[in-house]
Amino acid sequence: MVILAAVPYPNGRGPRRLVALLLCGTIAALRRWPLPVLAVAAGANGLAMALGNVPVPFGFVLGLAVFFVASRMPRRWSVPAAVVAAAGLGAALLYAALAVRTASPGLEAVEGSVPLVTAWFVGRARSARSRPVRRCWRRA
Repeated sequence: MVILAAVPYPNGRGPRRLVALLLCGTIAALRRWPLPVLAVAAGANGLAMALGNVPVPFGFVLGLAVFFVASRMPRRWSVPAAVVAAAGLGAALLYAALAVRTASPGLEAVEGSVPLVTAWFVGRARSARSRPVRRCWRRA
């Protein structure tokens, strides 16, 4: 984020710093409120997909949000949250495929679903690995 804000940009520094601030704020909010941030990230990603764009940065933010939900929330909360996010992205993809002529649904499907699924599995693996360590610390 620091590099994004500090690199010279021909059209001005304001937009880059704003993007860096928003991304850092998102990461800070993820630790405190993972489900609301996941809802906002999935909504933004779905909106961009419905407009026919391939949102790579939104995909990263969505993946980070799903990772925090999967690693910090119990499975009974993280699975439905990831399924609802995936269903929302699927609905946006369907709308883009039917209504937007410039959309490429295959690329949008990969860009939207791969970060979501990968981040969920990595987050669950982190949660499963850190659980015994937390128990060990509680006993000590």
